[in-house]
Parts: sequence; C-alpha cells; structure tokens
Amino acid sequence: MTLPTLFRYVAIVSTGFCLSLSACGQGDQQPVPQALTNTPHRATTSHSKRQNLAYVSDESDALVYVVNLATGTIVKTVLLGGSPNGLTVANGNVWVANNMPGGGVFRINTTTYVVAMLNENGGPATVAFSKNTATVYALDYFAHTVTAINATTGQTLAVIADAGALPQQFDLDAVNKRLYEVPTDGTLKVIDTTTNTIVATMQLGTGYGGNGVVLSPDGSRAYVAVSNYGVVVLDTASGTPVATLLGCPSPDRMARSSDGSQIYAFCDDGTVDSFNASALTLTKMLSLDPGHVFGRLATSNDGTTLYVPSNSNKVFVLDAGTLNVLQTISVTNPQAIAL
Repeated sequence: MTLPTLFRYVAIVSTGFCLSLSACGQGDQQPVPQALTNTPHRATTSHSKRQNLAYVSDESDALVYVVNLATGTIVKTVLLGGSPNGLTVANGNVWVANNMPGGGVFRINTTTYVVAMLNENGGPATVAFSKNTATVYALDYFAHTVTAINATTGQTLAVIADAGALPQQFDLDAVNKRLYEVPTDGTLKVIDTTTNTIVATMQLGTGYGGNGVVLSPDGSRAYVAVSNYGVVVLDTASGTPVATLLGCPSPDRMARSSDGSQIYAFCDDGTVDSFNASALTLTKMLSLDPGHVFGRLATSNDGTTLYVPSNSNKVFVLDAGTLNVLQTISVTNPQAIAL
C-alpha cells in the first residue's frame, strides 16, 4: 500500500471531479503561511457558493489548486510549502494535512485564500471534520496520535495518544458522536468526539492490520478492509466481529450506498466488490481498473455518487447505488478524494 507521504490528495466540495493538473496550469500563488493567530474566522454557511469548487492538494509541488467544476478550470493556486496531503472542508476553510516530520495542519480560508499554519508535532496524513462538535481531527501517521482542533479558533483541544501503529483512515458516526480509526496493528480504535478520548479498542481477530473503514448509517456496524484477509464486520455495541466478507484478495478502501444497503470494497487489483449489508453476501464484482490501485474515496454530499481515484491517472465517478460508471476523468496521479 502506498505510504501517505507519497500521496497527492483531492477534496471535492460537492458532486464533481479533479482535473488534470498539467492541463489546468498553475494559476495565482499565495505566499508561504505564517504562524496561526487565535483570531476566529467567520464560519460560512453559503454552501451554494462553494459547491462547484474542488480543492486539489499537490504534494510534489507543495500547493493546493482550487478548481471550478462547472468550467473545468483552475481559478486559484495556493502555495503552502511542506508536504500537503489529505484535506477536509469545514467552517469556511480547507484544512490540509502536512504529512512530514514536524509538519502540521494548513488552514485555507475559502473566501480570501489566506493561509494559516497550525503547529503540531509529527506529520498528519489526513484530516476529518465533526459537525457535531465543530472539531477537525488530524490523523498522525508518524506520531501515532489523533489531534483534535477547534475549527473556529484553530486551537488544539486535545492530542489523543495510543491511536495505534501507523493509523490509516477514519470514519465518523455523527449519530453517536464517535470516530472510528484504523491503525495497522489489527485493531479498531473508537474515539468519543465529545470528550476526545479513546473509549474502546476493538480486535479485528485477523492477524493483519486494517486499511479502510466505513460505518453503517446508524453506526451499529463497522466494515473494515483487511489486506490478504477480507472485510471484517464488527458490531460496534459489543466490539466483536460478526462476519467476514470474502471477495478480492486485498480489499483496501471502503464505501457504502447512501442507504447503507450495499457495502463496497475497493481492492488493490483494480476491482470493486459489492456486498449486501443485510445478507452479508457478495452481490457483484466489478473490474473497474484492472491492475491498478485505488486511493482514498469520497462520496457526494447526498450520498448518491462515489469518486474513486486510481493510479492509472483517472478519477472514476460512480453511481453509489449501482456502481455504474457515470464518468471517467483524466487526473494527474490522484491518490485520495475527500469531502
């Protein structure tokens, strides 16, 4: 599996896609950010103004592109420095993980494109946003921690230790205010987002570490992709495995349909497995991009569309209910997509 330090990431604000950076050009650059002040930023609720924009991080060139999805053009280039990787959009800002030793989290204002830097030890691989608590979580691949950041002030609320070895990915349960995080030590960590503490450590029981995780809509089940094993289904109330779903040999990334009836495993051989969530049976195997590896996935805000990056320089836009390919977009080395 490709290490997060090699990743370039794409963040989609709504239904849309990343375009080829070589085709788009460079755009306007912003200066390298200064240290963050504690001045609060106004939280924007004008989603309609942002819904046609995509934020694309380019690790090699240390910048983020802002792409207008309606016209397919780059409207801004924001120079960050460092090693920008995973992104999330929250409270009128784009939050970008700086995945390098001694890195931190960049914050880009989506109106002014002013950049601030949050100091953090280690190097976060990706970030996520909890709407319930207005908190940004940074998953640190090097320090094995999860840092909770106030999305309004930018202040660090907590550094959650014991996140496990080389944490890979997380998913948020907004109903029960839980964050599920997958390290490579064969466990699933559960963080209470109201207290920012680890409240449970679930054993996968596979002898292998997990890669990706997705939750059922009500948070009652967690589906964890385990390479060389299968997809482990855990009951989140008891913390025990209840089934193993078998399909491709190396499931990596996870997603689901908007209603939770279908669970999708995206595999390292370019295939996609679809499982019935009720019957826990394999219903479809799709040879989407044979011989290629998928990056981190994204789902549209309404849950009906999946955005799947591939190292074949494509982003596949899929119907989340049928897995039908709606569009194939040429993209320069996309490694992840995040909303």
